[in-house]
Formats: sequence, structure tokens, C-alpha cells
Amino acid sequence: AARQGARLIVWPETAVPLHDPDDPRWLDVRRLARDLGVHLLVGAPHGTDEAPHNSAFLLGPDGAVGRYDKRRLLPFGEYVPWRGALGFLHLVTGDAISRFSPGAEAVVWATPLGRLAPVICYEAILPAETRERFLGDADVLVNLTNDAWFGPTPVPVQHLALATFRAVEHRAWLVRAANSGISAVVAPDGRIAASLPLD
Repeated sequence: AARQGARLIVWPETAVPLHDPDDPRWLDVRRLARDLGVHLLVGAPHGTDEAPHNSAFLLGPDGAVGRYDKRRLLPFGEYVPWRGALGFLHLVTGDAISRFSPGAEAVVWATPLGRLAPVICYEAILPAETRERFLGDADVLVNLTNDAWFGPTPVPVQHLALATFRAVEHRAWLVRAANSGISAVVAPDGRIAASLPLD
């Protein structure tokens, strides 16, 4: 992609499964952005075992790093709601339900490519969640998602279709990277300008 002129490269949600930002493999990912001279947006967990976050990191060619922690977590996938009453579910499911903590604020990153607004997974289907970013003068909505758990169902197609409405509502481009779902670039009029199919 960089050889073809890409200045922004987006990897999906949880593409870098490393919690420790000092892990040498993380340094390799940061070095990749620098060596290619691109902005690299990647999904990765962040934080401690007690308060982990599902995060997106923007790695700049100059070494700058920005982080967004997902705010709207998926119930029974990323956390157990009403943990006091339903805490026993972890006894039944083991570690099948993650224990992520929600992020605190919406993020818009000013870059030479425009003002990028990251959203993770199903946050892209929530009108209020994306509107907050465009009130912060976002130019481009960037959606990192992990659609693997939907399997061969209509849900990945529906997920993209719902996210497309966010581009239309804000007359903005949507860039979407999905690990097994549908990756796409959506124009401000809702037209799919480019896409990669399921899997």
C-alpha cells in the first residue's frame, strides 16, 4: 500500500495483540510507520489486567503516537453488565467474555491527511457516538472492527451498511478495516468507493 502511495494505512481492531507498549514487537510496528513514512492506525489492547482497554493507536511517521480507548463496549462480549448481579457468568463462560474498561473521551486526531475520528467496531453504527466526533471538526471517520465472531452470517454485511449511514449523515469519508468482515472506503454520498470482500 505504501509503495502505491498510501499515506494512511489502517489495520483492524485487535490487529496487534500486545498490551505492553514497551514490547519489542510494538517497537517494530512503530518503526514500520516511520520507515514507510505513513500514518499507521492499528487496533490493540492497552492498559493493565485490572483496567484493560480496547484501543486504537495512530502511529505517525515522525514517531508521534495517539491513542483512543473504545467508549461503547459490547455487552457480554467486552464486559459483563451489572457485574455485581451477573458476575457469576465468568464462572460459566471462563474467559469468553472480556473485561475491558470503557474509554473516557471521543478523540479526533489532526494530521496532514485531515482530522481523523476513530471508532471501534459497533461504535460506527451509533449516530450519537459519531456525531460527537464531527462536532469536534472531524473530516474522516475511521472504523476498526473485528467481525470474526459473526461468522458466515448476514451480520458483517449489515454492519457495513449501518456504518455507511454515518458517512452520509456527516457528508464525510469513512475508511473501514475489518479483519474478516468487509473492509471498505465509503464516499460522503454513501457510495462504496472501494472494498474487500468477506474473509
